[in-house]
Amino acid sequence: MAITNLLVLTTVGLLHAQPSSLLQPLDDTGGSARAAAMGSAFVAVADDSSALLWNPAGLGKLQTGQLALHHNSWLVDTLQESFTVGIPMGDAGGIGVMATFLDYGTFQGRDPNGAITPNYNANKWGFMLGWGKEWAPGFSAGLALRGGFQSALGNSYSLWSGDVGFLYSPDPQLRFGAALVNFGGNQSGGWVASAIRAGVSYKPEWKGPHGLLFSLDGTVEPQGVNRVGLGVEYSFQSKYFLRAGYQVYEQNNEIQGLQGLTAGAGIQWNGFELDYAFLPYGDLGTSHRVSLSYMFPSSKANSQPAVGSSTASPSLSGPPITFKPEPGSGTNKNTLTLQFDIPPDFVAQGQTLEAQGHRVEAMRLYQEAIIKDSQDLMAWEALGMSYYQLGQKVYAIQCFEQVLKLRPEDKAFSSWFEKYKASTP
Repeated sequence: MAITNLLVLTTVGLLHAQPSSLLQPLDDTGGSARAAAMGSAFVAVADDSSALLWNPAGLGKLQTGQLALHHNSWLVDTLQESFTVGIPMGDAGGIGVMATFLDYGTFQGRDPNGAITPNYNANKWGFMLGWGKEWAPGFSAGLALRGGFQSALGNSYSLWSGDVGFLYSPDPQLRFGAALVNFGGNQSGGWVASAIRAGVSYKPEWKGPHGLLFSLDGTVEPQGVNRVGLGVEYSFQSKYFLRAGYQVYEQNNEIQGLQGLTAGAGIQWNGFELDYAFLPYGDLGTSHRVSLSYMFPSSKANSQPAVGSSTASPSLSGPPITFKPEPGSGTNKNTLTLQFDIPPDFVAQGQTLEAQGHRVEAMRLYQEAIIKDSQDLMAWEALGMSYYQLGQKVYAIQCFEQVLKLRPEDKAFSSWFEKYKASTP
């Protein structure tokens, strides 16, 4: 089969240091099922721990810690297992770590004369370490280092490469992203399989519990195959997901059958998320990816970080009940009028989830409420307070600025907000 020959040539090229070999051919494909199901159009999405694999700039936008296991069942018995961790660090950005094992399978051995020799295995261990940070409102950048250790026929080789990525969000719905992935130059007589990605993602305003995410990106692989990817993700109540995508390749690979189309689904419960991706390759077979993620519980709502010795946190539970006396008649000279602010459903649901320790799900509901109504004061308050409690000052300030615009007469909050902005992170 063609793919078998490709893997054999790649491995043999590495072992014999041929200048034409392409090293680390699977290290620029990412590893998460969610991204694969969206046609690998993920460079401008990069909003979970797998951002390390697609665009390290996304690590600077992590809302909570996350760890994930990614299983990749490739063709001709090629398997890859990866473990990723993403940890937000407040104003310092966020970091990501990955460990991976790639098993190329078993190959038939042959000597220089073509005679059959015993079979041999080829595999690779790898790791990644990345960091991303938001340097200006809406603009993030990140770096990552990759290390790989391959072995076959009793020989071992180490390879090193790096990633650099950028994200720009002019508004909450729109993102632009670009990344140089797996860049390592000439090593061991061959070129590392690198890729240049650039794309855009868009999350339109959507009413009710439904959500949509569209993504488009292009990938240029020097000495490789260039392609364009399209992806879409539909969500319901931020818990149930359907995904689809399509990849268009620059060159005709002459493979027959269904290919290019991708599909998948996901579900969240109790801090866990299970994702699956289906990737057909025509006559060559089908690849399956599965990812299991866990989001770390957030700190309790009442454990607020210290802003400063004289900057106690304000109460952001919504405008208080107010009353005003109105002229009456008879014995009732005044009538007491109570004015209540009833929270929208998304905010109420989010507050319930937050009380149960599910802050990430709650923040998504607050965001849904803001998309539904950009003037929703309570949603901005709740989202800002969540960022505040997570120590993500840049995002908290953005939310609190919206609160102040919607409630400019609140002098107590305005005074606290000025002290918070001036405080040391």
